[in-house]
Amino acid sequence: MPMENKLAFSTGDPALRCKAAMEYLGVRSATTFYGLVKSGQLPAGVLLGGRCKVWRRSWLDAFLENIGAKSAQREAAQ
Repeated sequence: MPMENKLAFSTGDPALRCKAAMEYLGVRSATTFYGLVKSGQLPAGVLLGGRCKVWRRSWLDAFLENIGAKSAQREAAQ
């Protein structure tokens, strides 16, 4: 794991597993969540073990802010 990821988790930015990240974003299915990852809208996450990936809450917050900004741009254009 790159050093910046190790430091980020020690600074108080919570790491959320897939199910918790889905609940935080309001996404109902893992397929949709991993579709966002595959399309590049969400980062790939950090692999902690063989089957354990986590996403920093700040990454999820940035995604939500980006979606909100795009929505505001669409409303302003109409």
